[in-house]
Amino acid sequence: MEGLRARGRHGDLLDIYEAGAQAAGGSRAAELLLAAASVASGALSDADTVWALTHCAAEAAPENPAALRALVEGLCARKESAELLAALERLIPLSEDALQALEARRRAGPAPQITE
Repeated sequence: MEGLRARGRHGDLLDIYEAGAQAAGGSRAAELLLAAASVASGALSDADTVWALTHCAAEAAPENPAALRALVEGLCARKESAELLAALERLIPLSEDALQALEARRRAGPAPQITE
């Protein structure tokens, strides 16, 4: 992996991470997808790919705190309140640091009003 990174073959590196995630599934898939998101963010500056990979990581391992934290950060940045609240409800029970989770909830702002 470092060889691809050193040669600037970031697209190939993303492909390898994604293939590994598909093969692994679960928490390992989430770790690989978050690593791919890091490459997409740093080397490629591709916000859409970062978001897609982050979202996939949270779907691959709904119980993975790192994936959920990344999802919460993305949802905060996108100001997607309804999805954010759902993600926070999943994250808080898994969080090793409840204060950190509560701070994330506070930053999210007031709960959206749901009208039918």
